[in-house]
Order: sequence, then C-alpha cells, then structure tokens
Amino acid sequence: MKYLIDIPQKNHLVEWVRFIEETRPTTKLGWWDVCEFDFRNVRFLQPYHLTSLACLIEEYKSFGARRIRMRTKANSEIEKFLRGTSFDRYWTWNFDRDFCLKSEFMNVLPIWQFKPERIDPFANVTQNFYTSHCLPEKDLSPLRYTVVEALNNINDHSLSKIGGFIFTQYYKKQKELVISICDFGVGIPTKVNSFL
Repeated sequence: MKYLIDIPQKNHLVEWVRFIEETRPTTKLGWWDVCEFDFRNVRFLQPYHLTSLACLIEEYKSFGARRIRMRTKANSEIEKFLRGTSFDRYWTWNFDRDFCLKSEFMNVLPIWQFKPERIDPFANVTQNFYTSHCLPEKDLSPLRYTVVEALNNINDHSLSKIGGFIFTQYYKKQKELVISICDFGVGIPTKVNSFL
C-alpha cells in the first residue's frame, strides 16, 4: 500500500504543529508499504519544518514503512534544497547517517538524528562549520555548549522511541543562525513531574 502525505505550505508554527500531529501514524504498517511525501505545493521550508518532518518520517519508518519517497517539482528550489541538504536521501537504505555533515550550501548543516555518543562531535562540527563558513569573526563556543545542553536534555528527558533531529541554517541577510531541534517524546515537564 502507498501512503501519500501532501506537505502543505504552512508558515505559522501552530498550523504546522497541528498538521504534524494529525499526520502521525497510528497503526503498524506492512513491510510492503511505501510512504511518499509530496512537496510540490511547498515554496519555502523553515528549519522547524525539516526537523519535525524528519521526526514524522522516522516515525513512519519505525511503524514499518519499507520505503520513503519524496516528490517535488523538477528543478524547483525545494528540490534543490532537499537534495543539497541530503534530506531527500536521508532515509534510503545505503545512506550513512552518522557522517552526513556535507551540504551543497555554505550556510546549512544537513539534518542529523542525534545519538548520545555523537552529541559532542556534532556540536564541535557545528561550531567549526559556522565559524569557518559564516561567522569567522565571532566566538561560537556558546553555540557548541547550547547544542550539547539541548541535545543532552532531549536524551535525558524525551523518552522518544525515534530519538530526535537537529537542523541548523544561517540567514546572512538577517545575520541569524537558526537551530531547530525536534523530538516526539513526552517532554521535560512530563518527565520531571513523574519523579514528584
């Protein structure tokens, strides 16, 4: 069976989160099932779109989807962006997720699924990448510490069955570095309150 998920152009975070929640799988899929994510109506993707979509796709994989496909308009900016950040290949069987830190863009690090043993190396790569390519005049050691702390919090409190994802992008015109981290876990308040 083929599951078609039409990705809408939602620019407001609340609408986007509602879409993600309503699209999450609820039953196990068969080993023959294919999930196709259709980006043809999308004109622009924010970092939070990519991290939450990565969690959604990973959840479909954990529910048994055999293959993940991405559909885009040929030669569109979205197709170039998904290809240039390796997002379109991330769920293929031979893709090396642990070392996917190359992007065709000098302002973007590709999507990355964090693992506890790779948090520090990823934080170092993030700091070095943005120091080298985008902000050579800045001390980005606080960036490294922020990434480590955020990912350790998710690792310690999320209880997500699929982990979580991080995506970073520098916007030169705005002089803004955006870090988006997403997981489908229980949340820090729920985890902390379980101990009270």
